[in-house]
Amino acid sequence: MGWVAAVKRRRVKDMTRSRHTFDFLVTVLVEGSAEVHLAPDTWRERTGVTTLCGHPIRAVATDANFSRDGCMPCAHCAVAAGISSARQTPQVAVNLRRLIERRERAAAAKH
Repeated sequence: MGWVAAVKRRRVKDMTRSRHTFDFLVTVLVEGSAEVHLAPDTWRERTGVTTLCGHPIRAVATDANFSRDGCMPCAHCAVAAGISSARQTPQVAVNLRRLIERRERAAAAKH
């Protein structure tokens, strides 16, 4: 889990700035997946950056809905790194902990 360590290091480094932790991640799309994924907000500035779950990034998810179509491995990775929310749009941040809990309850109710 190299991303977990990287996100944690970055979070500690940026704690002195006035910046919310949900601004560290952006929603992105990957080739061959209908899901919305999470990636570091600096992915365009560096080469070889992948989503939190390890997929190569295709584009920013401008009209996507992480609450509905979000990648759960990405959400779990972010929460494990101490980031409990991610920005979906400039006005909306998704609470990843609640999303995970809601999806787990829905999956349990199906069984």
